[in-house]
Amino acid sequence: MEKNINCYEKYVGTLLDGKYQIEKCLGVGGMAAVLLAKDVEKNIRVAIKMLRDEIADDKAALEQFMNESK
Repeated sequence: MEKNINCYEKYVGTLLDGKYQIEKCLGVGGMAAVLLAKDVEKNIRVAIKMLRDEIADDKAALEQFMNESK
């Protein structure tokens, strides 16, 4: 499993959920990548945790990720 920050550069410049402008990838761990973004509505910077691309279709991983976010 590749944990390369550069593979998340494709998200830089995109608008997530209509309000988060992705600025850069801060790091990649076992299940997720953490991205720095700007909330364009509130004009603040936020960190967004995104399930890694390689396991995004894994239902068990998605369930665990959602449980951790609660």
